[in-house]
Amino acid sequence: MDNIKKAIADLRDETPCFRVYFQTPNGSYSELVALFDNEEMYIKNLKTLESMAKERGMIVTESDCSCNDFDQIIDEVDKYRDLALTTTFVYSELEHEGSIFQMFDKCYEIAQEFCKKFSHDINWEEQELDYDEAIAEFVKEREERRLQKLLTDLYGSENTSDE
Repeated sequence: MDNIKKAIADLRDETPCFRVYFQTPNGSYSELVALFDNEEMYIKNLKTLESMAKERGMIVTESDCSCNDFDQIIDEVDKYRDLALTTTFVYSELEHEGSIFQMFDKCYEIAQEFCKKFSHDINWEEQELDYDEAIAEFVKEREERRLQKLLTDLYGSENTSDE
């Protein structure tokens, strides 16, 4: 990971660029979808980007930036690395049911929930549980809630207590 961070940091320069986002019409959510080195390339791709955004019920927004602020990109690399690692840990905690694709989707969904709850830059050495213990506990609690909901849906709330 440090090699990736170093490589990104090495790319820092003064070249202007354009960040392109898909954003909800009310502005409540946006996601970075593209970076362009120059305005000309951005303009050439704008119609395609607008079409893709429209399919998702979103609009295209953009902002000028200087590509020397790669710290945010490095931070995103860390987040995705943690998400991938968490997905792997979740996979090791679950009983494997269904196809590999179904398992991945389930593990990825759980990992996303975990990563929302616990910041990627949390110092696990200062926590009561270490990283893998926290994931195991999170998965266990989530699966217990899922099972409880399933039992409630099947039998009603009065028949779900442990007897």
